[in-house]
Amino acid sequence: MRAGVIGTGSMGANHARVYAEMGLLAGVCDTRREAAEEVGRRLGVKWYTDVQRFLEEVRPDVVSIATPTTTHHTVAMKALKRGIHTLVEKPITMFTWEAEELMELAKDRGVVLAAGHIERFNPVVEAAADLLKKDWVGEPLSFSSQRLSMFPSRVKDVGVIMDLGIHDIDVIYYLSGRRVEKVFALGGSGGNTRFEDHATILLDFEGDLYATLHVSWLVPMKVRRLSVTTTRSYTEIDYMDQFIEVSTSEFVNVDMGNLYNVPQRYDIRRIHVRREEPLKREIRDFLRAAETGGRPLVTAEDALEVLRVAKAAEASLLTGDVIEVSEFEEASGDVSRVGKK
Repeated sequence: MRAGVIGTGSMGANHARVYAEMGLLAGVCDTRREAAEEVGRRLGVKWYTDVQRFLEEVRPDVVSIATPTTTHHTVAMKALKRGIHTLVEKPITMFTWEAEELMELAKDRGVVLAAGHIERFNPVVEAAADLLKKDWVGEPLSFSSQRLSMFPSRVKDVGVIMDLGIHDIDVIYYLSGRRVEKVFALGGSGGNTRFEDHATILLDFEGDLYATLHVSWLVPMKVRRLSVTTTRSYTEIDYMDQFIEVSTSEFVNVDMGNLYNVPQRYDIRRIHVRREEPLKREIRDFLRAAETGGRPLVTAEDALEVLRVAKAAEASLLTGDVIEVSEFEEASGDVSRVGKK
């Protein structure tokens, strides 16, 4: 199987590295000559600056697209039209209608269209998914996430909601198995970008579940955490250090005559997972789907659902409205319009 990578920036270069380690990388492409040449020479493969020529000459069976979000639709259409299995970095497209077009074309060509929501492949998220199925952990009531860091100068086409917030929207959607019904967001810009660089997002899921997401490009350290409050426990997930801490408690020796001071027994369990690079797991999953015709862990349908919620959050931040996701009508430009009840 021959693999190619279009877009050799920070993320694309890592895709190329992983394919090269697997002995599958056949070529790379980037419109910036110096970026394409550097990665191509370092990994010992042909490099290109023109996407069409790259696809015609390299003839990859699978391709990763890690170009700016605004170009995802155009570049992916070219690959899918040639019958190439395609993995698109998150967000899958800039607009929901673009994702729908890609999905239709992939179905018509009979090829896999996957999305690079990398946190799903973090071993700690897989462990959390297994943990939340256990009776003693309880049913999830709420999620709370923090995804904070310095402003990344590489990001020029989206704000912090689409760059960082979409990760946690996807993880919570995956862990809960529920769709978001309403979205409300607050935030603004500290002057780093014309987009928002900090935001707090409230997600109201179906079935009495909610989540709060805090995302920021204004913090001098990198934070990646998720907590889950359930009917029986409290769980903290650390994406970077890849461990889970589950806290439970129970009342002991209850004196019905003294309910003001009831003793409790606390239990804290720390679960460490086998550390592994999430990107390698993501690409292996994509290759498996391409080889077998099976479903990738993150389908285009998943990516579209998450994109719709992220776009609704952006619209809420701009309008100050609570957005009904089912009624959300996306505009074709930066500002979205909303149908309100």
